[in-house]
Amino acid sequence: MPGAEIWTSKSGRLWPTEYWKTLIDALSSGGSKYDPRLKYPDLARQLDAIVEVRGARYYPRAGTVLAIHDDTALRLVLVHRVETGDEGIVFGRAALPNTGCWVSISFPFFGTIGDTRYEVQSKLNCDAIAEQLKPQLREVARTSTLCLCFQLSANRRDRDLDNLADALMPLFNRHCEDLDHICLVKASAASQDTEVLRIACGCDALGGARVSALCA
Repeated sequence: MPGAEIWTSKSGRLWPTEYWKTLIDALSSGGSKYDPRLKYPDLARQLDAIVEVRGARYYPRAGTVLAIHDDTALRLVLVHRVETGDEGIVFGRAALPNTGCWVSISFPFFGTIGDTRYEVQSKLNCDAIAEQLKPQLREVARTSTLCLCFQLSANRRDRDLDNLADALMPLFNRHCEDLDHICLVKASAASQDTEVLRIACGCDALGGARVSALCA
């Protein structure tokens, strides 16, 4: 299963809303209309080796793991804040953490950004998280590590992992301003009417989560 691991020296919030969209689009089969090397200057050197321009869009070079997949195939995203000079990026085979013991909360469905109905649901989901998961929010702020696992319903359309995170990230950024590690997981869809978010914090929650470089 495809995953991405990013080591970035960017300052400020580690995951601003829609910040990583250009990168993920440019490294999947649909491509991006924006040059990711300009958007992410700290990763430009690594991106030179894996991105090419075709027809005024930016695509992954042949042989990279997402070149034959669209961005809904991405099952794991790891982002780490590092010092300048330690940046890096790997797209490849994902080893998922064990999320069975993470705290969970159910929603009618996950909201995303860009559609009124989904944005309304996103607000309701954030309100529910803020109310029901207060201890977890405090712990995330203390440890600077946020782990989220999204389990979609097989009865609904598949969603990009980065879009699922974007809808909730304003809430987490308000409560946890100094995140240094983010782990996003998309679990296998289940035949159920509701959708489930699991949350954990601290580096221990990452378990064996990692991405190994792999050609397509």
